[in-house]
Amino acid sequence: MNKNLSLFALCLILSIASCSCTCFLCPEGESDIIWRASITDRGRVDADMPVIVYKNGVLFVGVKNGQSVFRMFDKDNGTLLWEWSDFFRNPELVSVYGVYQYHNIMVTQKGPRIYSINLDSGQTVWRTNGTPDGGQYATGIGNSFFVSYDNKVFRGNVYTGAIEEITNFPASSTNIKTVASSKTIPFVQSDGDTVLAITMTKRLIPESTTELHLVLYNLTKRKQLYDEVLQDSDGDKKPLTSGDLPVLYKDRFYQAIGRSVQCNDLQTGKLLWRNDNFNGIFLASGLRIADGKIFAACEDVNLYALDAETGRELWKQRIAGTTTTPFYMNGVVYIASGGDGNFYALDANTGQIIWSKESPDLKNDSGAFFFGYVTGADGKVYVQSYRTAYCYKAAR
Repeated sequence: MNKNLSLFALCLILSIASCSCTCFLCPEGESDIIWRASITDRGRVDADMPVIVYKNGVLFVGVKNGQSVFRMFDKDNGTLLWEWSDFFRNPELVSVYGVYQYHNIMVTQKGPRIYSINLDSGQTVWRTNGTPDGGQYATGIGNSFFVSYDNKVFRGNVYTGAIEEITNFPASSTNIKTVASSKTIPFVQSDGDTVLAITMTKRLIPESTTELHLVLYNLTKRKQLYDEVLQDSDGDKKPLTSGDLPVLYKDRFYQAIGRSVQCNDLQTGKLLWRNDNFNGIFLASGLRIADGKIFAACEDVNLYALDAETGRELWKQRIAGTTTTPFYMNGVVYIASGGDGNFYALDANTGQIIWSKESPDLKNDSGAFFFGYVTGADGKVYVQSYRTAYCYKAAR
């Protein structure tokens, strides 16, 4: 038998047996692929949304005939289970940071258009095109979802789509010109009341100055509890929040703002700590908190781990760039790097790179890097390139 063929056969046998070998004859990054599935029928995907694992499926956003589509694949073998594209616009290009899932219902917002989809069947539950423009975040609690725009917060029912304005925050002083409510996170207090943590950008007079505020609003009692300045700015500089949602963790509020990460007491709004020792902003990455550590990707092309209690830097690894929020599972941090387009797994305690995988699609398309959100479950991690959805064996 040909020597190269024999080596290839040996590599194939070992890959099937262990699903973990790195063979020099196997294409780099492909030896532990469990399955792959196309998410575009032409060109590259011009859409982005968090990847969702639901029951036996995993949901990706892709493109078909120039329009965004949601595709649910069997999470174990990659078989297409259903496809959804019931958008108001044609084409509709999806780019959202927050979706809300309640049981088998998913709610997502793109501007004034809100969609509710049955994750079991892939059928539209309802859709509405009547809310104000501008939203990219749907959050929720129980059967209620929340969206925000300008100085208003809206609540809707995930089953019926009935939506109501629940609170309005007008400019309350003469030096505030406009108020923009940007992100709303609901939670239930120990007394059973539903409370909203709302971040707002307030543009002051003169217009070159802005402030980022944290407002705590008791929805059950319809009462504002406090309004605290998270961070202000001077001159033309604005306090930019990261693309993803803030995080509530152990009665604390965590937010990436410009070149800093900070922690506020959720009950009072008071600043507990702020780490601003970064050489870039947190543009797209939100914060992932697990095992007492904060993980976030900075535009200085480093992935950072901070102590959640103090904000102290624990480690940094030079792999990041414009990258969405990292994913954590079983002591490993996963990230699709916006720096080099590779898919990374890192030890969460040390920052050491466990592996780095190049997109297999680069063989046929020089721009088909890995990008966007990563998720995982049951020993598998899911990531996408600009052409393909991938399921990899988890690093641990």
